[in-house]
Amino acid sequence: MRILSKLFLFRRCLIEELKRYQHQLELQDEDVEPIAPQIGVVIKQPKVPANSVPVLKNPKLLIGTAAVALTLIFLVNILQFMVSILQPKQKVEPLPTPSPTVSSVPETSISHFLKKGNAKADEGDYQGAIDYYDQAISLNPEYALAYNNRGFAYWNLKEYQKAISNYNKAISLNSEYALAYNNRGNAKSDLGDKQGAIADFEKAAELYQKQGDYQNAQDALERVNKLQ
Repeated sequence: MRILSKLFLFRRCLIEELKRYQHQLELQDEDVEPIAPQIGVVIKQPKVPANSVPVLKNPKLLIGTAAVALTLIFLVNILQFMVSILQPKQKVEPLPTPSPTVSSVPETSISHFLKKGNAKADEGDYQGAIDYYDQAISLNPEYALAYNNRGFAYWNLKEYQKAISNYNKAISLNSEYALAYNNRGNAKSDLGDKQGAIADFEKAAELYQKQGDYQNAQDALERVNKLQ
């Protein structure tokens, strides 16, 4: 806001400068009309009959107008240069990349067990879900998603330490895994680790914001507020 205020004041100075030159050189509004739009000044034009042809009655006005034009163009260029420097640039953060697959087993086989595990979890059969996640992890022990989902299943079984252990593994494989931080925060909160839960929710909110997921970021921050 301070930058915009300074640019606005600078623009007003340009307008006052134009008026001062106009007064000193005894120029009419129509003489400075070609220059004024460069700084956003609106000059009220007199009504001229359609069949009339404008005639430069005073040759000195040509020199005066040229001087004003050169001065204003120079000042406008300075203003544009200041805007280009002071205008804040937006930075887009990359989305988290999935953990690398080191197993030679086709990804479809791992996805098969993950889907089966998710289906079991949706049914409330969390132990059955864990069995499928175990198979997915045996095929690829560096698949962060499988650890996160298995941690979620353990959390629903109220085995919070096992849940946290799985979330730790998921985060070690993908340091930008916002959901794993959020889930670990829930498990720590259930164990009474208030400060640990707050730290995880804050980290989850930070990562969600970087990923453009503002709704989940807000939810994580609300959990922080409830714990404080």
